[in-house]
Amino acid sequence: MVGVESLTGYPGAEATEATESTTAKEAISALKRIFSLFGYPLSFCVDRNPFGSDLFKNYCRINKIKLQILPPYQPEWNGQVERINSPIRQSLNKMSDESPKEWYRHIESVLQVIRGIPSKSTGCSPYYNIFGVHPKLLLETDELSPLSKPARKISLSMLAIKRRTYWRTRKIEIGKPMFEVGYLV
Repeated sequence: MVGVESLTGYPGAEATEATESTTAKEAISALKRIFSLFGYPLSFCVDRNPFGSDLFKNYCRINKIKLQILPPYQPEWNGQVERINSPIRQSLNKMSDESPKEWYRHIESVLQVIRGIPSKSTGCSPYYNIFGVHPKLLLETDELSPLSKPARKISLSMLAIKRRTYWRTRKIEIGKPMFEVGYLV
């Protein structure tokens, strides 16, 4: 289960049982842990399962949370969460290469790295936007833990991929003429 605080982009994720969908009780339990740290939100934008259940709706009503349920089969309506899913999934795949069934052990390490990456729109990391200080990551210390070494490799490989893609698109853009005869400028 993945969520993103909309103003700062601060991501959160919780491992749930490998069932068809997370139950409302599991979702409420995970959200209680998050809300105990940050307080209750004014509104909550969610997909249908399990958040469309009566149990979850009652939980939101009791806690005065405005619940916005998105249309089914339209993930683009919740773009922030969909965008964060990809790096979380890729990082978990890389970090759990040796023991794929234990991917859930790496969620906190992956989130720590993602929370420390500055956003293009704000220039600050989600962590900084929430807490007002820069995070102290294990990657910045002399002795790296076994979990942070794969995270560092993932970050560097993702950076290299982004650089290559940027320059490919930049070369295409540079080659295009900006104006042609007949354009109104």
